[in-house]
Amino acid sequence: MTSPTLDPRRLLLLALAAAPLAVACTGADLGAAETDEQTGATGIFIDPSSSSEGGEQSPELPAQCALEAFTCPHVLRTPVMLVLDNSYSMRAERVGVWDHDGDDADDDGLVDGDPAQLATPRVTRWRSLHGELKMMSALFGDRLEIGATLFPAFDRTAGADAPLCSVSATPEIPLGADWEGMVLDRKIPFSIDNVPGGAAPAAAAIDTALAALADRHAELPGAIVLITDGAANCGSEPGAYDERLLAVVTAAQARGIPTFVVGIDIPTGIVTPIADWLPDGVVGVDIRAALSGLAEAGGTARPGDVKFFAADDQPALGSALAVIAKETTSCLIQFDVPLDEDTYTLASLRITTQDGQSQVYGAQPVADCATESGWRFAGDRAHIELCGDACTLHQAGGSLWFAVGCVGS
Repeated sequence: MTSPTLDPRRLLLLALAAAPLAVACTGADLGAAETDEQTGATGIFIDPSSSSEGGEQSPELPAQCALEAFTCPHVLRTPVMLVLDNSYSMRAERVGVWDHDGDDADDDGLVDGDPAQLATPRVTRWRSLHGELKMMSALFGDRLEIGATLFPAFDRTAGADAPLCSVSATPEIPLGADWEGMVLDRKIPFSIDNVPGGAAPAAAAIDTALAALADRHAELPGAIVLITDGAANCGSEPGAYDERLLAVVTAAQARGIPTFVVGIDIPTGIVTPIADWLPDGVVGVDIRAALSGLAEAGGTARPGDVKFFAADDQPALGSALAVIAKETTSCLIQFDVPLDEDTYTLASLRITTQDGQSQVYGAQPVADCATESGWRFAGDRAHIELCGDACTLHQAGGSLWFAVGCVGS
């Protein structure tokens, strides 16, 4: 058996998470000031990607400029609620399997273009999603606080008898919880165990996700990621398209909470349900058009005719999640010790990209973050916002370095 080859599209997942990290800096680690050969700035150089929220705190600063008393700042993690389609068509072996690696489009069991080779066995859409979410959590957990709510709700005790349009009032995975641990504790399903009858109450699930973001009281409003393989069909009557979903997404965007939309294996045109007994479908709805409308309402429309992330195979699903992780990465950095303007200066900001190139921004903050590139204080001198190209380079995995110096030195 040959070793599996990593699809080039999935390399994006690894590239975005591979930013170089420095040793975490506390007061004892910083030592004396030094001069950066690239920028000429003199100060203590700190890397916010190397420390985490809630780490060791600095002692009270003495009256004089005491750079050695600083701890590293940290990049604020964005709270991201995943809203996951847990319906029958996602998880049941009978109808939920798909050509996840795109090697058997005609479904004859043989590799397309090579009839002498057996195709990879098909897997459920849920199994593909589950694997990609595990990777997303592992690679981007230092950037994002990830939570998840399912629609319909996963109740392993109720199984197929659970109400078709039920949604839990609280997320199955709370924001920032350990994804792997929650799965092992059976807080969410792994594959096809206890498959619910499963309609698609997506609007109610987003309600739960928005409530969780509000309860978080984070400095960042957060984001919603809706992942589905069909249309929301818990409307005014069973099987009817849920028109409320568009209103919920629109209201969230008005609160500063975007909704990213990922469609798994979405058919083209108006599709009739596979069978009368299958509650996952709706009649008379173009699902691709509906999902594109949701992406536009959520402020995350992609370029081109298809406005949502169309994941037609598992590599495309992984790439979509990587792009979403990049775009939701915060460009707001918090210092544990504010940079008192009479004592401290931010001498320079350097961002080192994946290929080792450096972009340097000087000591002067930008006046307009919407049109300029660089940095500025955000609200107070304990928060720094990256602007324009500086934010883009950071989101792409660039390593941040700040030079903090003393006024008059």
